[in-house]
Amino acid sequence: MNFLIDLLTFDLRALAAVALAAWVYLCWARAGFWRADVWLTPEPAPAGTDGPMPAVAVIIPARNEAETISRTLHSLTAQDYDGPLDIWVIDDQSTDATGALARAASTPQRPVRVIDGTDLPAGWSGKVWAQSQGIAALAAAGQAPTYVLLTDADIAYRQGVVAKMVRKAEARALTFVSLMARLDARGLWGHLLVPAFIYFFQLIYPFKRANTLYDPMAGAAGGCFLIRRDALEAAGGMQAIKGDIIDDCALAGVLKRARPAHATLTALTHDVRSLRDNRSLTSIWNMVARTAFTQLRHSWLALCGAIAGLVLVFVIPAWAAAAWLVGAATAATGLMGLAAVALMVRTYRPTVKLYGLKAWWALTLPVAAMVYAGATVTSAIRHARGTGARWKGRSYAAGSRAQ
Repeated sequence: MNFLIDLLTFDLRALAAVALAAWVYLCWARAGFWRADVWLTPEPAPAGTDGPMPAVAVIIPARNEAETISRTLHSLTAQDYDGPLDIWVIDDQSTDATGALARAASTPQRPVRVIDGTDLPAGWSGKVWAQSQGIAALAAAGQAPTYVLLTDADIAYRQGVVAKMVRKAEARALTFVSLMARLDARGLWGHLLVPAFIYFFQLIYPFKRANTLYDPMAGAAGGCFLIRRDALEAAGGMQAIKGDIIDDCALAGVLKRARPAHATLTALTHDVRSLRDNRSLTSIWNMVARTAFTQLRHSWLALCGAIAGLVLVFVIPAWAAAAWLVGAATAATGLMGLAAVALMVRTYRPTVKLYGLKAWWALTLPVAAMVYAGATVTSAIRHARGTGARWKGRSYAAGSRAQ
């Protein structure tokens, strides 16, 4: 019995050491992802330019978005953009009042054009197909805007943010500007899981690397994606990512792999916010389960590695510290666990602060990690059952991919 206890203690000590090493790496060798310091900052209007701003076409794929489409469109029709700003909604065969509400949101100053979407072709994801129809409608109408703003139907824009994005793109010669919308973080589940979602997104796609010209890392937030039309066409249009469920990062990858290389910006902002209600566990769980196994390229080996990694990095440190405190582990094991927990809390606090939560919420990251591990396993199980990435009544069981 003593031998078994000694063996278990040794194993925990080894795991705690590996976890601590992982946190040292994450703190100092992962492009400072955890600092949450890459923001959309304002650019002054260029001196001596009195003409209008470049033309922008807004493309909004909308499938059963009656709950949010009116607020999204109002935030866009109210923009004080000093230039052409055309708004196109692709009603993707909605079974609710999405199309009617979109037409009712049109104003004389900012008309909203609504296109009835056609059947989804084989090999396409629904959102990308709807976006493709919107871009085709631009060409059919003889429009050639400088920029296309690809945005979801549940995103609200603060006054002036479209101009802010375009000025940034013009001043820095950026091919695209992608903004991580501020998510709804109300309620217990919102507090626990939404800051963690932003934290994990930045861990997987460190913004500073994604924004580095020749770094192969490509990341973007598809809810708000301003892109130069000519660059999109040169990259093959939406056809280039037609089957991608994680379409935002896939499009960013296509552009970053292009030659000559494209300068890009993915950033945080308070000027763009998601209208999706995240107060229930189901809302967040399904958001992750929709794409998690796709992110792992449908690899069961990668799934096992991801779950093992989450346990090792986020659970083992707390376990080692707790075991030491109750006398079930050595001081060396406990101190390594405490050191790893301290680094974990240190890296999570900026994102917790971003969402206006008290500092102690940084201690909940291991719990959030396990919830996301469960959602990832659910994603794999759904794929195995043939339902795959299911969203808005559609299921992409086969042919869906991530870049």
